[in-house]
Amino acid sequence: MGLTIYKNRLEAGQILAHELMIFKNDHPVILALPRGGIPIAAPIVKQLNTDFDIIIPRKIGAPYNEEVAIGSVTEEGHAILNQSLIERLAVPDSYIEQATLKQVQEIKRRLNTYRQGRAPIKLEGRVVILVDDGIATGYTMHAAIQSVQHQNPKKLIIAVPVAPPETVDTLTELIDAVVCPLQVIHFQAVGQFYDEFNQVSDEEVSELLKIIV
Repeated sequence: MGLTIYKNRLEAGQILAHELMIFKNDHPVILALPRGGIPIAAPIVKQLNTDFDIIIPRKIGAPYNEEVAIGSVTEEGHAILNQSLIERLAVPDSYIEQATLKQVQEIKRRLNTYRQGRAPIKLEGRVVILVDDGIATGYTMHAAIQSVQHQNPKKLIIAVPVAPPETVDTLTELIDAVVCPLQVIHFQAVGQFYDEFNQVSDEEVSELLKIIV
């Protein structure tokens, strides 16, 4: 029987690390999406003995249901919107403006909290691997992709433990490769594919960053 669920983020990161060993000689930059991507990235950085940094895109949730992504915001503050869904849900422009501003402020807060004054790693000409604990619609990852591509990497790869196959296919068209050991058609939420899927706190992220950076 194949893989159907992960014990926790650590185990998922260890499995991904094994899959990513083919890139070890490229000395890639591992870019994790906080918060859930940080514990996934830790064993990958250790196994590949390579550079690590964070990237912070944010999802724009729909009114009355923030789990439904109507778009995302890049680390630089640019909004990427799902116009067809916005029209279908009749989301007003005022809501989008307020939600975007809220996420821009959260991005700034997290960057200040997590970086602690550290300069970001330059990505130009590097092999970059984007890491998160899973992907649903892919809108947040789209924002991360856009931020990285602006920096002209040599190659861009996404590595996640779980995602729907249609999302993997869509993202594969935008970048060089997607590494995803568990691809599930009947996908509701990332957390359903982990036995343990606790919320990762700012404090836990800060402690993990001290170990990996």
